[in-house]
Amino acid sequence: MAFPVTQARNAAMPAPIAPGSGFAQRLRILRQERQLTQQELAQSASVHYTHISRYEAEKSMPAADTLQRLATALSTTVDYLMDGATQDSAKTRLTDKALLQRFQDIAALPDDRKAIVIELMDAFLAMQQLKNITSRAS
Repeated sequence: MAFPVTQARNAAMPAPIAPGSGFAQRLRILRQERQLTQQELAQSASVHYTHISRYEAEKSMPAADTLQRLATALSTTVDYLMDGATQDSAKTRLTDKALLQRFQDIAALPDDRKAIVIELMDAFLAMQQLKNITSRAS
């Protein structure tokens, strides 16, 4: 029996924008949804307000560090700004290199073997959740 582990969705993530929409449109829509002026967003992201105008007009693209500051100021992810990715996997950042390597190894397994690993992981996580519940009850 599998016990799916779920993560709460980020409430700050907006509804998906139509496919084909680019960075400029996502930036403008998010800014407007947050009821920010270009100047307010610029101040929050530590850039000159004319840059926001240029980004929204598709006249330039921000550098990587600026893109991160824009995402933070808009309570979203760089992935969302760049490609509209709203999946939980796009928001997840796995920093444990050993764990990441194991997940990559598992992903390369045949489907029947992957299913076994997933069942084992689900069982382990369910057991851990039960331990946590019972330790809080005591």
